[in-house]
Parts: sequence; structure tokens; C-alpha cells
Amino acid sequence: MDKDKKVRIFICYARQDEDSCHELVSQLGFIGWDRDVDIFIDKFCEKGDKWKNTIRTKIRDADIIVFLVSQNFSNSTFIKKFEFPLAWTKCETGEAIGLPVILTNTGIPLKLQELQCVYSHDGKPILDSADRSLAWCHVVAEISKHVERLQKARRENLLLTEEVRVLLSSIVKEASSVWLCTRTGLGWNKNDFLHHLLEKKQFKAKILFLNPKGKTFRNDSDNNYKPSSQKGFAKAESPDQRQIEAEDLHRKIVREGHFVRVADILLPRTFWAIGEADCETPTVAFIETQMHLADYDGNLYLPASRGDSNIRAYQAIFEQLWKQATPAIEA
Repeated sequence: MDKDKKVRIFICYARQDEDSCHELVSQLGFIGWDRDVDIFIDKFCEKGDKWKNTIRTKIRDADIIVFLVSQNFSNSTFIKKFEFPLAWTKCETGEAIGLPVILTNTGIPLKLQELQCVYSHDGKPILDSADRSLAWCHVVAEISKHVERLQKARRENLLLTEEVRVLLSSIVKEASSVWLCTRTGLGWNKNDFLHHLLEKKQFKAKILFLNPKGKTFRNDSDNNYKPSSQKGFAKAESPDQRQIEAEDLHRKIVREGHFVRVADILLPRTFWAIGEADCETPTVAFIETQMHLADYDGNLYLPASRGDSNIRAYQAIFEQLWKQATPAIEA
């Protein structure tokens, strides 16, 4: 992935709210992002463009999707049937950051209520604010936080969780071997991502989880699992439910023919490794770092390629832990 690419923002809005959209774009233009950020609204489609294809491509490439939410937004047939399904899929799968900006308090889709909605500086919908200029400045500040975090990660050659998901979806298609070490797999299985990634593939993955029935898993759940902070990324509402869901996921993976082992010790940070072209050792890896971005569903990841000392070190740890671990529950 090109770490120097611009942060791409797609703005989804109803035609009747075009003035509000232009106000936002104007405010964004004041902060000198020309070289670092690409902002797209459908007004930018040139004559003769196959405009639906252009919009589809812009949504596909977006890092941040801003929804200008109003009754007009909810009533728009084009948004409901075309733009929103594409944009929501990107946000729901973690491949883009979704930011609902509330223009009016009516017509907020239920799905968007799962995200962190942005109001004006005085806590009101943008169009109800007494000072629209300050309201838009507040919105721009919220968008800027996400842009700056994306840019910081890219400068430091790190990947966000959603970027790793995109890369894995592509790389795994050519994989001959896959290794994964992670606590439960539930975070990675958002919207069945992990299950679909491994489903009916030509390779046999080796996956190491915490033992859902062990003390370490229970302690991890009691100390760290907070459903209210998951923003829809996890379904489990309690440590007991988390155990049930982890066991269910492990069964699914075993049924697909992959190798799953569990350990009752504190595992190292998440480690993805993929071998390509019948390689018995990893050619690429993604290693979770200690640097955490609180607004995203996971930590940052360090990409590594064959020969990197990080791959060798983590692979050696993985193999040692694998020998000590026990097979997961039967499918």
C-alpha cells in the first residue's frame, strides 16, 4: 500500500442539502489540505463521466466517509438504493471511517446511530445552530482528528486495522500458508470477516487463540472487555457470552479444515503471517504494535516482509507457543 497517498474523503449528501455540503467543503478548504487530502462530492463528476461508476470508485477508495444527515438524506431514493449501501458496507467492515454529521434531528438512519454522530459546537444539529460558521468549524475539527491520525500512521509506516483487513482480503487469495495469533478472533470476525477470509481456501491456516474455557480468557474478559466501547464491533454483552461466541467461531474455523489450537497463557500481540507461492515461511506479516488509536477498532500494525527480523522473531515465538498449545474443541 502506498503510504504517501492522500487521505480520501467522500461526502454523501442529498441534493436539497447542496448548500450545506458547499459550506463544509469551503471550510475544509481553509485549512490547507490541498496536497494531503482529496475531497469528493458528486458535483465534481465531469460531463460525460459514467457518473455512477465514478461514485462507486470514489466510495471504494475512500478513507473517510462523511454523511450529511437530514430528512432530505433519508428521503433520497438515490442515497437509499445506491450511495448508502456502498458507503455503509465500507464503514461496517472497517475499511473506512464513517462520520455522520447531523444537519437536522429528523431522519437519522438507525445504522448511522451506531456511529459517533457529529453535532455543532453547541450540541445542536448544524442547521439549528445560532452560529453556522462555528458549527462548521467544529465539524472540520472532528474530521481533522481522523485525517491527522491516518496521516501519522502512514508517516510512521504503520497500518490501521481497516487497512490490514483490505490487504488481507487481497493477499490471502494467493496464500499457500497462513498463521494467526490473537486472543479471541472476535474483533477480526466483525461481520464474519475472519470466517469468510478462511472459508473454503486452498491453504490450511494455523491459528492460535486463548482457551475460551481457561482462566486467562476469563481474566482478559473481566479486565478488558467493555461492550459499551465496541461501537457495534462486538455482539457479546457479557464475558460469558464472549466465551460462547469465541467457541462458536473456533468451531466454524475447524469445520473449514484449518488447524486451531488454544492456550491458557497470555498470548503476545496479534500476529498475522502469510506465505505465498508454496513458501513454508512467511513472505509478509502484520504485527500489532503498542501504539493504540482510541477511536479505531484496534491497534496499529507494523507491516513486515520476508527477511525482516520482526517476522523471524514472531514466527519463532508462534511455533514455540503452538507446540505447547492444545487442539481447540471439535467442530
